[in-house]
Amino acid sequence: MNEAVSPGALSTLFTDARTHNGWRETPVSDETLREIYALMKWGPTSANCSPARIVFIRTAEGKERLRPALSSGNLQKTLTAPVTAIVAWDSEFYERLPQLFPHGDARSWFTSSPQLAEETAFRNSSMQAAYLIVACRALGLDTGPMSGFDRQHVDDAFFAGSTLKSNLLINIGYGDSSKLFARLPRLSFEEAAGCCKEQTMNIVDQQTFRDAMSCMGAAVNIITTDGPAGRAGFTASAVCSVTDTPPTLLVCLNRGASVWPVFNENRTLCVNTLSAGQEPLSNLFGGKTPMEHRFAAARWQTGVTGCPQLEEALVSFDCRISQVVSVGTHDILFCAIEAIHRHATPYGLVWFDRSYHALMRPAC
Repeated sequence: MNEAVSPGALSTLFTDARTHNGWRETPVSDETLREIYALMKWGPTSANCSPARIVFIRTAEGKERLRPALSSGNLQKTLTAPVTAIVAWDSEFYERLPQLFPHGDARSWFTSSPQLAEETAFRNSSMQAAYLIVACRALGLDTGPMSGFDRQHVDDAFFAGSTLKSNLLINIGYGDSSKLFARLPRLSFEEAAGCCKEQTMNIVDQQTFRDAMSCMGAAVNIITTDGPAGRAGFTASAVCSVTDTPPTLLVCLNRGASVWPVFNENRTLCVNTLSAGQEPLSNLFGGKTPMEHRFAAARWQTGVTGCPQLEEALVSFDCRISQVVSVGTHDILFCAIEAIHRHATPYGLVWFDRSYHALMRPAC
């Protein structure tokens, strides 16, 4: 568990931090810029996409190239800042995903959807710009982020012929406190989050939701994994198809479950869909029985990912976890399917109205 930082550190990073408009003449070295990035890069991004690209401008020539793009209110403070960072986003950030996110073919998510790629790049580069600001403050520097500039001019002057597009500018240096503006107010918690709290109070209660969901029949599955974190399995009905291009399914897993750390580290799983007559196995994997006893109750094969495949399952989907999205108490595991094994079992098994039901294949 992380420990809270000291009150002094909180003041430096947040409560006493200011947007600076004037600067002392103290230079910012190359080594310091590298230290800033060394902290910034660890800020999380979606699928580790890391789309931000940064140009640090320090020379008079560079500032003159930037000058025509600046609004009048941002001109003087930018020209006198020791460093001005152009935080841009790479429209083809996904070309580095095989290196940055080697869990399935994440690149194809974005090559097939230019709009998704652009939204992901802009949103995540904005987050990375925020990490850069916090990194500067942590190292004793001050910042002045700006959106008042001609984005097209910056792109033409610095990124012509490339895949980069500017997001925002951040002046960096050691601020002159005598040139600070009066501090402006911030929204209260009630103003910023009160509407969301009210909405939460008015949504359907948990029991009503669960009773309604019991009317939705679903296949019964045992989800298994094996890898560096060990072997584990649990029973789940919250499994469904996502897309066939590329073949992908999802599995929902409670982050409070004892098996969550194992799946989170192994990054592989097998969805074993049960057939009628396997209710005892479902109950075994759905309880608190030790893992070795669960797996001892059935016969297994090893799939291409190394995960256990139930020999008598209706069908088994051998997968690698390609993306994880957290919603409420659960993680949604998006799983790229690497192999499928079907069995000629005549009866399927579904969970409906809080009980098991057998389903027979239709006659051919």
